[in-house]
Amino acid sequence: ADCSSAQKYIESVTDEVMGVIKNGGTDSAKEAKLTGIFKRSIDSNWMGKFVLGRGWQSLSADQQKTYLGKYSNYLIASYVPIFRKYSGEKIAVNSSKPLEKDGEFLVATSIERAGKQPVLVNYRVRKEAACYKVVDFIPEGISLINTQRQDFGAVLSRNGYDGLIASLDKKIAAAAVQATAAK
Repeated sequence: ADCSSAQKYIESVTDEVMGVIKNGGTDSAKEAKLTGIFKRSIDSNWMGKFVLGRGWQSLSADQQKTYLGKYSNYLIASYVPIFRKYSGEKIAVNSSKPLEKDGEFLVATSIERAGKQPVLVNYRVRKEAACYKVVDFIPEGISLINTQRQDFGAVLSRNGYDGLIASLDKKIAAAAVQATAAK
C-alpha cells in the first residue's frame, strides 16, 4: 500500500482489490486474497472496541479476545463476498481531508455505475505507525461503526455477553448463506 497520504493509501488498496476482482481465478482464491487485504487494511480491533463502547470494559480479557475474533470474522463474512456482485463498476477516490482528531482523515470515494447514480462511500482512516488503517466505512453518509454501536450495545445490554456472541454467530452464518447464494 502507498502510505504517503490517506488518499494515496485508499487509492492503492482500492487498486489492489480491483486487481484481485478483475483478474481470473476461482471465487475461493479471490476471497482468500481479499480477506488478506481486508485484515491488513482494516483496524477491526479498534472498530470492535469502539462498537462496544462502555460495554468493552465490562468484558473479561478472554471475552474481549473472543469478541474481537468474532467481530473480525463478521466484518469479513459481511464485506469480502460482495466482490461476487461486481459488474464493471469503477471506484474513484475523490478527495481527502483531515479530521479534528489528530492523525485521522476522511477519504471520499464514489462507485461509478453505468446508467445509475454513483454510490458515495467515505472511509475514515487513521495514521498508524508508518501507514494507515481504515476505522470506519461511511456509505451514503451512514457510519458503520456508529450504527453497529447502537445495535451491538443494545444486544449486550439486553442479552449480555453470551447473547452478543450468539448474535454475531447468527450474523456470520447469515452472511455465509448470502455469499453461497450469490455464487
